[in-house]
Amino acid sequence: MKNEYIFLGLFFVCSILLSCVSTDKYQELVQVKEYLEQENQRLTSQDEENRDLRSKDRQQKLAYDKAQAEIAELKASFNSLNRNYEDLANRYNTLIANNKQLGSGSANEKQYWEEALAKKQLELEDKERQMQTLRYTLEQKDKQVKELLQIIRAKEGN
Repeated sequence: MKNEYIFLGLFFVCSILLSCVSTDKYQELVQVKEYLEQENQRLTSQDEENRDLRSKDRQQKLAYDKAQAEIAELKASFNSLNRNYEDLANRYNTLIANNKQLGSGSANEKQYWEEALAKKQLELEDKERQMQTLRYTLEQKDKQVKELLQIIRAKEGN
């Protein structure tokens, strides 16, 4: 038992000697502890900044998604307006073509009627000349009849 006490005493002395830390090592551990506390504060601060940045990122993603939806809506509206414009342009071009056809048809028709009118005018002028000739001839024959009547009366009265 004595040996046990000696062994226990020795063990106790050794553990005390081994458990003591030198002042330099203690100061070093204190500095490491302070550094680690500062690093912990810095990391905590960065963690808060990261959370803020993630929150801002989510807000920007929501704004981006909203802008994308608005762009899609505007594209759809643009496509609809573009189709309406193309339809109107086609209808306008069709009307212009029809108008040109009517204009050219009307010009051709106008020319036809002007030529017909000119022919009728020439026929009318020719008939008027014939009428004047006939009138002159009639007047001449009327004079001859009157002269013959005067000659007949003169002979009868003699």
